[in-house]
Amino acid sequence: MKKAELALYTDYLISTFGSVTATGLSAMVDGDVSHDHMTRFLSEREYTSKDLWLQVKSVVREIERDDGVLIFDDTIQEKQWTDENDIMCWHFDHCQGRSVRGINLLNALYHNGEASIPVAFEVIRKPFQYCDLKTRKIKRKSEVTKNALMREMIGTCVNNTLELSNKQSVRAWLKGYAHAVLLVRQVFIYKQRPRHRLVESGVQRCGV
Repeated sequence: MKKAELALYTDYLISTFGSVTATGLSAMVDGDVSHDHMTRFLSEREYTSKDLWLQVKSVVREIERDDGVLIFDDTIQEKQWTDENDIMCWHFDHCQGRSVRGINLLNALYHNGEASIPVAFEVIRKPFQYCDLKTRKIKRKSEVTKNALMREMIGTCVNNTLELSNKQSVRAWLKGYAHAVLLVRQVFIYKQRPRHRLVESGVQRCGV
C-alpha cells in the first residue's frame, strides 16, 4: 500500500465535511496531486482486513489490555442516487424500519475501555438476484450470512493474537464456530431511533 497516498487520503476524509471526491482532494492540495492519481490509487486493487491490520497492528499492540473486547458494528452508508450493483444495493435499515439503498459494512473494533481501533471489516455483497414470489420484485441475496462473516472475523482476530477479556459474563456460541464467545453487553446508539446495533464480544481462549 502506498503510504503517502493513504495518509493524504485519510487526512482528507477526516478534514472534509461535505462531499468527498478525488477532484476535491486535488483542489485541497492546490493541484500538487492530480485527481487522476488519487483515482488510480483507490481503484488499483481491492483492500481487505489484512491491509487494515497491517496499518493498525502497531497501534493495537501499544494499547492491548487483558480486558479488551471486540465490538461488532453492522452499519449502512445510505446512497440514494448511486447505480445499483452487488455492493451498492438494498439493505434493511433498522433505524428507518425499511430497506434503503446503500453500502452495508460489518466492522470489528478492538476496545479496551479507553480506545477503539478498527481491526477487521467486511463489505456485504449481494451478487445473487431472485424474484420475490410474494411481491413479484427482483431482490438480491448474499452468498454468505453475516453470522458466517462474523465468525470469520473473530477467527481472524484470534489468529492475529489480539489480547481479549476472559472475564465471566454471558457465555454463548456462534453456530459453526468452535470457541466460546463472551457477550459482554448489547447496546443501541440512538439518534432519534436505534440505528447501529453494537455487540461487544470477548473470545474465551479455551482450546484456542
